[in-house]
Amino acid sequence: MCEYRALRVAISIVVTEERGVTEPATDEVLMAAYQAGNQAAFTELYERYGGGVYGLLARRAANRALADDLYQEVFLRVHRA
Repeated sequence: MCEYRALRVAISIVVTEERGVTEPATDEVLMAAYQAGNQAAFTELYERYGGGVYGLLARRAANRALADDLYQEVFLRVHRA
C-alpha cells in the first residue's frame, strides 16, 4: 500500500525545475499518464472530480438511480478517452 501511495503522490506533483517549486499535476498530465497505462493517474482524477460530478448529477437528475447511471457513464467515458 505504501508503494501505491508513493506512486500517487509522485503523479499528483510535477516539479517545476525553473522555479524550484512543486505544483499539482494538471488534468492533462494525469490523462496522458493514464493513457500511457498508469492506473494511479485515473485514481487521482476520480478522487479530484468524483464528488463534484456526483453532486451536480444528484441535483440535476430526476432521481438517484439516474444520477448513479450518469455518474458511471461520465467516468466510463473518461476511462475510454
